[in-house]
Order: sequence, then structure tokens, then C-alpha cells
Amino acid sequence: MQGLSNLEELAIRNCRGIQEVIKLEGLLTIKGEQQDLLLPRLKKMFLIDLLELRCIWKCPTKLINLNNLEDLKVIRCKKLMHLFTSALSQSLQKLKFLEIQGCDELEHLIVENTEEQLFHQPNVMTILCPDHEQVLSESHPQPLCFPKPDVVKVKVKSCNKLKCLFHLDRWNPVSIFLTLQDLEINNCGGLHEVFNFEGFLTIEGEQQEEFFPRLRKMVQSPIQHINFNNLENLKVIGCKKLTYLFTPALAQSLQKLKFLKIERCDQLTHLIVGNVEEQSQIVNVRYCNKLKYLFPITIADSLLELKILTVKENSQLMEVFTHERDAGVQKEVTLPQLKLMGLKGLPSLVNFCPKNYQFILPKWMELRVKSCKNMRTTFTRTPYRSVLINGEVAQIDVPTGISTFYLVLTICPANNDITWTGFNF
Repeated sequence: MQGLSNLEELAIRNCRGIQEVIKLEGLLTIKGEQQDLLLPRLKKMFLIDLLELRCIWKCPTKLINLNNLEDLKVIRCKKLMHLFTSALSQSLQKLKFLEIQGCDELEHLIVENTEEQLFHQPNVMTILCPDHEQVLSESHPQPLCFPKPDVVKVKVKSCNKLKCLFHLDRWNPVSIFLTLQDLEINNCGGLHEVFNFEGFLTIEGEQQEEFFPRLRKMVQSPIQHINFNNLENLKVIGCKKLTYLFTPALAQSLQKLKFLKIERCDQLTHLIVGNVEEQSQIVNVRYCNKLKYLFPITIADSLLELKILTVKENSQLMEVFTHERDAGVQKEVTLPQLKLMGLKGLPSLVNFCPKNYQFILPKWMELRVKSCKNMRTTFTRTPYRSVLINGEVAQIDVPTGISTFYLVLTICPANNDITWTGFNF
């Protein structure tokens, strides 16, 4: 007991027979005597390749104190079904790093059970309570309050039975994870949603704090009602049933997004609904075979920081920029920082932009358009080392009426692939 009170780091690896980490079943205390709490100094806990582990804590959870736990890794614990009980999770005051990988049977992060149920029915889960400040038990009508941890990074990988990571179904007066900077979720085939705000309520007239204002990295997520003012890096890969990324409300908060990568999202039909101020520097979209268009034309003027645009192997993409209610007004759009653009393997692509729009690339360095056999948009290299998309350049000097000697080259990708670099102009 004394050793557990002084323990600061616990690492267990490749102990395949372990079924519980902390087991104090049958522990007796003298009535009225104060019982010392266990693990009050524990800062790091790593549980790796414990193939038979079914339960981390098999003891009265009131004896466990995780107030100083900062870093928790649970990797390839194949039979583990949950991490914490609701009572134990209340002591997670300083948790900063949470990594979960290869836990095939993990269904919930937090469960609500009585201690008697934990001892006699370890496989009974009464509710789903992933990490929140408030959760609602099916058997308890009142929400259970959790402390607010200072989580910086959450990583979840190869947990195929996990259906929802963060679930909120009652009014929450104080947001959680205000310090979260990095959220990574990989290869969780059963995951239906990362954030569930179904039934989310706020008291009328009261200011609701925003969720995840410091989040910088995320791998997969259909999200609503969250503030991503500092989100810089977003990758969405292999999310087969995802149909959209951003709602209008969420899109408004993407003010610092710099890197966007989307691959193998088979049901994705659009990225953004409504207007958004974009600071994206790199956009990379591949193998999303239901995507019809990339951006609404209304955000084109806001892409002032875009430097790299790569769109490849999206079989149903018809336009890069689209305007559903095209008024026919002629307009020029300049992408002042765009240096590299690649369009490849887009058999349905007809237009880069609406016909009444002309795009100007003044700082281009490399342009490649390949296997876009139905594309009608023209690309023109001008005498002033810029590229016009859907535009024309007069080869007659208007004041003098004399032909210019500068090279003007216009190509339609339906007839010829394009490989231009600033060095072979």
C-alpha cells in the first residue's frame, strides 16, 4: 500500500496474462479509520500489449486518487472494454495526454456502474459516457458532473467498437478540453461520430462557452457547435460514410486553417456550406468519388493565403469552384499566393470555375493538369509571367495596333495535358 502511495510512473508491457492492474478486492479497513488513497503521485501510466487485460481498476474506486495523472497510454489491450468509472474520472484533474490504440473491445471511455456491479458483473455497461463534464445515465435522471481536465492531446487508433468519442446530451454550463491542441483518430471502423451534440441545450440568455478553441490538429470528424478559431491542420482520411465537413456555423470559425487534406471519403458530397473566411495555405483532396465541387465561388476572394492546391482522382468532381445561382456578372478573382496547382484524374471535371469568372495566378511556379478529358476551361500563360484561368490575353498592343512578340500560350485540358513550370516559361 505504501509503495502505491509513492509511485509516480507505472509502465507494464508484454504481460499477456494480466487481467487487472490494480486489484484490492476484499480489502478491509477499520471502521472509522481514515484509509490512505492510492496512487496520489502517479503522473504517467503506460499499459502496452496486455492482451488479457479486462479491467484496469478492480477495487473500490473511492480509494484511487488520480489527481496528478498527466499522461495515459493504453495500447493493444485487446479485451479492455472501458477505461474509467464515472467516480474515478472525477479525479482526472491534470490529464494532458491520452493515447488509445488497438483496443478491439473498447466500447466506452467512461462507464457508470456501482462498485457492486463492477465486482460481480464486470462486463455490464449501463451507459455510454465518453469524456465530458456532464453525462446522463440511463438509470440516473440527473447528469453526472466531471472535473475539467487540461487535456492537450488525445489520440485514438484501431478501436473498432467505439461508436462515439465525445457525447453531450444535456446543458453544459462550462466547456471542457479548453486546452486541447491535437486530436487524432485513426482506423476506428465502428465510429459513427466524434462529437455528438444531439439534445444539446443552453439556458436562454446565458453565454455558453465555446468548445475546443485551441484545437490545432484533427484527423476525422463531422462537427457542429464548436469553435475552431485556432485550427491549423485538418486531415480527413478514409471516412467512408462522411457526407460533409463543415456546417455554416462551424465554417465561420475556420480563420487559421492552413493545411487541409482529404482522402478516400467515398460519400463526401461537399466540403463547405455557406461562406467562410479561409486562411488555408495547402489544400489536398484525393479519392473522394462523390464530391461534385470543392469550394463555393463565394469564398474565392478569401483564399488569400492559398499556396498549394492539389485535386486528384475524384471521379465525379465537376467544378473546383461552383456557383449554383450564377448571375452572369463578369468577375476577376486573384489567388495572390498560389504557387503550385495540380489537377489529375478528374474525368467528370468540366469547369475550373463558372464561365463568367476569370482567375489570375500572379505568383505561379508549377501548374499540372492531366487526365481531365472533359474540361472546357482554358489556361493561358501571359507575357507578364502570370496564368489566367478562363481568361484571354490580347496579342495586339491596343495603343499601337502592332502584334506583340511575347509568348502567349492557351491550352484546353480536354485536348492536351498541361505541365508548366516557371523555369521553362
